Amino acid sequence: MKKLLLCATIAVAMCFASCEGFDASEILDRLDNLENQLDDLKNDEENNQGGDNSDNQGGGDSGNEDSADNNKIYYTTSDNTKLFPKTDVSLYGAILISNTYKDGQGVLVFDDVVTSIGDSAFQGCTSLTSVTIPDSVTSIGNNAFQGCTSLPILNGVRYADTYLVEAINKTKSSYDIKEGTRFIGSSAFKECNSLTSITIPNSVTSIGDSAFQGCTSLTSVTIPDSVTSIGRGAFFNCTSLTSITIPDGVPSIGYGAFYNCTSLTSVTIPDSVTSIGEKAFYNCASLTSVTIGNSVTSIGFQSFHECNSLTSITIPNSVTSIGDGAFYGCSSLTRVDITDLSAWCKIGFGGSLATPLCNGAKLYLNGSELTDITIPSDITEIKQYAFYNCTLLTSVTIGNGVTSIGDYAFHNCTLLTSVTIGNGVTSIGDYAFHNCTSLTSAYCKSTTPPAGGSSMFYNNTSERKIYVPRNSVEAYKAASRWGDYASDIEGYDF
Repeated sequence: MKKLLLCATIAVAMCFASCEGFDASEILDRLDNLENQLDDLKNDEENNQGGDNSDNQGGGDSGNEDSADNNKIYYTTSDNTKLFPKTDVSLYGAILISNTYKDGQGVLVFDDVVTSIGDSAFQGCTSLTSVTIPDSVTSIGNNAFQGCTSLPILNGVRYADTYLVEAINKTKSSYDIKEGTRFIGSSAFKECNSLTSITIPNSVTSIGDSAFQGCTSLTSVTIPDSVTSIGRGAFFNCTSLTSITIPDGVPSIGYGAFYNCTSLTSVTIPDSVTSIGEKAFYNCASLTSVTIGNSVTSIGFQSFHECNSLTSITIPNSVTSIGDGAFYGCSSLTRVDITDLSAWCKIGFGGSLATPLCNGAKLYLNGSELTDITIPSDITEIKQYAFYNCTLLTSVTIGNGVTSIGDYAFHNCTLLTSVTIGNGVTSIGDYAFHNCTSLTSAYCKSTTPPAGGSSMFYNNTSERKIYVPRNSVEAYKAASRWGDYASDIEGYDF
């Protein structure tokens, strides 16, 4: 803290020295005095860092009482010289204020608590023999210690303190990860093709990007409850993996985390998870059962793409967005269960292939096939694709609280015969009731024609009539898009 105050005082003094109206010589004298004090502090710090380093080669305890300081990173090198790692503030969550090497030990001192070690921070530091990672560090970026070939190896695995860097011998069928390991690094076991099983200790909190990518013989993994982060592509192309346990504590499943795990048969996503990343379970062709936790709000782009053995799925009420292609190619999906129609209406679907109904699945509300629906009073907007391809629907009543009907909202509802549109609706989207081939009656209660979308009633039955308030018939026939159906518009007493 003294050093920080001195640095700040020096900076202010330098500014004053350059300003008109100030006695520059007096300020410069004071500046020299401050700089001398700063040098004394640095010398004191270096003298306090010279302790015994004989037990530090394993990358853990540095032998110095200050080794647990959360604003310092201690290290040793094979040539007893200072390292120059990347030190911009984004990598560590703090600013480097000194880098010293004395009596066989180096120390990086930061102006605040170190919370992260960023991408490639120590990459290529070939003389690095040990490093002490502060307990305050919660994330370590990709390739942070890549190419640090002098770091210690234990049972065929290279470590940087509590960070597992990589497997050196990639032909082993199993590995014992040392107790106390907190991070499994990016690509740590990538393409260890002989690996069949692995035990991850309870100390691990993070599994890095591509950590087990291409471990094609890996059949099962138990991820301990301590893990709170599973990186992008962590188990990408683990084609023999049949089961996985995701702990209750993981907040999200990363991009492509289980991409092409073609033997995976079931997965339970716990309530701690709020988002399922893009392509998370892409082409998990043997997946027959998925349980999505009640906290998931987003299901990413192509997240369950080509899961062609999946027969049913329940979408929890917490979901507010589903990315395009999320369920495309799920050719065996026949049933989609929901428990709240309002929640379903509020989901933002990213496209026609986002809805799990896109492959012909039927929608069930509280266990019953959804055939006749009344849109709940709390709904003001029916989102695009909300009931796209909902082929069981026969009748729809849209209440007066709804103001807009989204694009393709009821597209291809081939059994729909009747729809009543409340007087609050001001817009009907493109293709909203397109290809509803059984639709014979559409009742539009609004006296002012809603803004009409392209082909909104295209390809209904040839007998389909659009009933509007008697005094509004001519207004509807003259309105944009409604004129396309002028011959079908008739007056009605609501």
